[in-house]
Amino acid sequence: MEVPRNKRIREARARFVETCSRNEFMRGLYAINVFDHLMVPAYANRPYHNFDHILSLLDEQKLFGYDSDMVETAIWFHDVYMNYEDDAEAVKQSAMKALTLVTIHGRSNRSKFIDIVWATAHKGDNYRYEEEKVISSLDLITLGSPYEEYTKYCQKVKAEVLPNISDDIGIQDIKWSEGRLLFLSKMLDREFIYTWEPIRSIYEKQARLNMQTELDMFDK
Repeated sequence: MEVPRNKRIREARARFVETCSRNEFMRGLYAINVFDHLMVPAYANRPYHNFDHILSLLDEQKLFGYDSDMVETAIWFHDVYMNYEDDAEAVKQSAMKALTLVTIHGRSNRSKFIDIVWATAHKGDNYRYEEEKVISSLDLITLGSPYEEYTKYCQKVKAEVLPNISDDIGIQDIKWSEGRLLFLSKMLDREFIYTWEPIRSIYEKQARLNMQTELDMFDK
């Protein structure tokens, strides 16, 4: 059962404030101001890339025992901007926005943070850092859900994407199909969907089954 929107926002605000009280990179933020003026406009109203998604990733990070302030920071910021025609550009903008707010010193560390956020664009799987493998895999966990949950995820993503790519229903359907087919084919062609082994060992088989089933439906 889905949590009511206002309750989820309150829960997310409390989590964000708590994170800012201890996270090495977010400790200097004006937590309520950043949450209300950046996080809420970004995440409150999207069907899929919303607070449910962010909190789920944070919960999974904790469940898998991966203690990384940089990954935690990247989770909060990685979907701040969405561009449904160019998701890679949106991820880049999200990373750069984060760097104007959080405290990450040193060119190498800032570059590493950008790479970690960029990993959520899923444009490849040749990652330099373990943190990239972790956040990419966390971000894709829903692909390995039981099939009924997977279909709900697909419906939410479609509901989010379609109004943002065109006002014309015919064009919406064409662009959705083209984009989705490309995504499914690209992910299934990878050696591993999940680049971090602890997640791969649990979700890889079901994710491939789900995505192949969806791909086959496009051919009918």
